[in-house]
Amino acid sequence: PLPAGNAIGTTVVIKGGVTEVVIRVSAALGITAEFFNPGLAQAGFSVEISEADDIGWVIEFTDGDTKGVLDITEPQEGISQVVLTYNVP
Repeated sequence: PLPAGNAIGTTVVIKGGVTEVVIRVSAALGITAEFFNPGLAQAGFSVEISEADDIGWVIEFTDGDTKGVLDITEPQEGISQVVLTYNVP
């Protein structure tokens, strides 16, 4: 799930069974993280870890064979960058 109307750019790289998606979102870090927590659950994923650290927010999630990580930072005030990495079963 992506914030409706807030995604301002994406990049997708698939390498060795792992997909990496980089998304820029026009929202602050905390707002972006709080969007993804319930959004992942509503999409059928189980959120295993969701915690802030000194440089951002990390969310680890799973859905059976699919395991993923959202690494959220705020490189510019009011603009978040989400790096989504997940395996391709």
